[in-house]
Amino acid sequence: MVFSATPAAPARAEFDEESRSVNGTGETLPARQFELWPSSVAYGVSESLSLKALTLGSLVGAPALGFAYKLSLPRGIRVTPDGEISGIIKERFLGWKAGLAVGLNRGSRAQHSFAVALRAKSILVSEFGLNPKAAPEVVEVDEVGADDSELFKSVRRNYVWADFDYSYYTEAGNLAFIGADLLSPYVGFTWAFRYVHVGFVLVEINDTSLKLRLPFDIGLDQTFSYYLPLPFIYARF
Repeated sequence: MVFSATPAAPARAEFDEESRSVNGTGETLPARQFELWPSSVAYGVSESLSLKALTLGSLVGAPALGFAYKLSLPRGIRVTPDGEISGIIKERFLGWKAGLAVGLNRGSRAQHSFAVALRAKSILVSEFGLNPKAAPEVVEVDEVGADDSELFKSVRRNYVWADFDYSYYTEAGNLAFIGADLLSPYVGFTWAFRYVHVGFVLVEINDTSLKLRLPFDIGLDQTFSYYLPLPFIYARF
């Protein structure tokens, strides 16, 4: 009896001209595809529309829902409006975030991806107890009393910033990227397999980006900046 064994084929990388990274690029997921992170899940409703839910936020009582809609134009140009609404029900908190990204692909296999985006965020905190002296960014307040030491009934804060991203899709289907998100510079690499993607990113965490990342206002009045190497993993199916 003769036994033979055929070596298993290596896992195929997921990224190609049809399946692209949606992180900061203005791209959307392919139709009927999920992207699952430890903190969120996204779904491609169509080739142009993706929906996203922050599952980790929902577990701690701060749900958020978002969308991205890609308009594909000639010469590899794309325009992608996106938005997100979030809230903390018990504390009567409500916030929204909106943006408009413009991107384009270049190269024989669209391996070069460029994107810039203008984004805005507004958060409304009710009965949150912020002191005006510790919150210099306060735009609109309703006082409970005349004394500055009194708590505020509501505070609204507005932010506007710009993001950019350059991503390079390697011939093996992996991804190298550099850019800035929420005023935090980053650089990293993703090894993309058929279902699971793993990688690392070196990102700056500063006081301003922390305010933009959190789904609520913490009245932070300290300045800091740290560069952190962070691993990540997510799945597509």
